[in-house]
Amino acid sequence: MVSNQYGEWDETLSEYLSRLASDCPSLPDLEGDPNHQMAVDHIDGLMGSMISARESIQAVDYSDIEAAINAANPRFLREQFDYQYTQRVLAEVPRFVERTLRLSSLVGTGRAASPRLQVYVREATRCYVFGLWTAAVALCRTAVEYAVRERLRDHLGQGSQALGTMIEGARRFKVLDRLQADLAMRVKVNGDRAVHGDSISDAIAWDTLVATRGLLEQLHA
Repeated sequence: MVSNQYGEWDETLSEYLSRLASDCPSLPDLEGDPNHQMAVDHIDGLMGSMISARESIQAVDYSDIEAAINAANPRFLREQFDYQYTQRVLAEVPRFVERTLRLSSLVGTGRAASPRLQVYVREATRCYVFGLWTAAVALCRTAVEYAVRERLRDHLGQGSQALGTMIEGARRFKVLDRLQADLAMRVKVNGDRAVHGDSISDAIAWDTLVATRGLLEQLHA
């Protein structure tokens, strides 16, 4: 990395590492072989499929292939998975940064947020930053449900109630004002869409996260 006359970097760390990583072959032992690129493309595709098979239900069973690879070279899968993830993450870092810059700090100078609520909102925010739209919206819904339930405990006790019912109750008991109840209901509706299989876009995830963070900030002001 080289800095300019103002002491600023000419490239970010992720750009620098991406440039270095682009020069790192996934199959260094085959460099110079006329079939090198074909082998790289095949291995990259296979490794991607094996990673996908660990993330969700797939129609292909890779266990025999993995067993054969491990028998030939016990480090091969570890090294290739590391290569795949490193390349993917470095490519996404600029988008992680841009999404983080869209957010402001969450400030709560009044009633302290519970540790569990802090976990929900932190993980919802991280899912948004990492581009996991459905997970972000589902966790936003969880955060709002937990926050509303906490505020209603003195009125409704420990009983379980649907989120929509709790939001209406919170408004009736003046635990939430109209604007806060509207924010909570917006999160509930989008959260229901997420958990029931609707497609969630980045715009919906952003709208839901903003509503969640705005509501929680008001509740802890």
